[in-house]
Amino acid sequence: MTTRAARARTLQVAQQAAARKKRRIRLAVGGTLLVVVAAGIAVMVGRGGSEAPDQVASSDGLLTTPPPWPAQAAGLSERIAAFGFPPVGDESYHAHVLLSVYRDGQQVQVPSDLGFDESGRHSSLHAHTPDGVIHMEADNPYPYELAQVMTAWGVAFDRNRLGGDVTNGAKKVHVYFNGKPAPAGPVILKDQDNVVIAYGTDGSFPLLPPADALPKA
Repeated sequence: MTTRAARARTLQVAQQAAARKKRRIRLAVGGTLLVVVAAGIAVMVGRGGSEAPDQVASSDGLLTTPPPWPAQAAGLSERIAAFGFPPVGDESYHAHVLLSVYRDGQQVQVPSDLGFDESGRHSSLHAHTPDGVIHMEADNPYPYELAQVMTAWGVAFDRNRLGGDVTNGAKKVHVYFNGKPAPAGPVILKDQDNVVIAYGTDGSFPLLPPADALPKA
């Protein structure tokens, strides 16, 4: 082989090696992109295809996210059993309260299926309409509590938390009964009570919303 032919052959081999290297780089980059895309799809699927936060439940099954809060039918029977509610009876005791919920001045809808389990049966504390009217029905009067309404709904609630919000500086959880701050301790519900639960600053919500939706005693 002549010197010129040898040089040509060497150049050809070098070009072929360079081409193979470029193909390997392209394949490696393509594989990385596929992994990234697949991971992104997996995240979106896990979020239901949306960037909105999922409804996240705490260890006790209560929602700890911002509203809206759909009624949590799953686990309702266990939550009600833990309270020891009386069963739905002949409605000798049938009382109503109005519950209004606010977050940063915006009203949060109380679901009409609050207190209904996955089979469609309801507890003796429940709602039929999305206007915040809570029904308490039993054979005899029973001391239903406000916190039990929220637990039946499936929303995390105490004097420092409402759903995904916790006391933070001027923003805090407020509880008002018939226009006045609720007393400390368990709050017992009575017929025709007008109840407000709010998260936000003082003055960002009404203390005594109109109670026209309440059935008259």
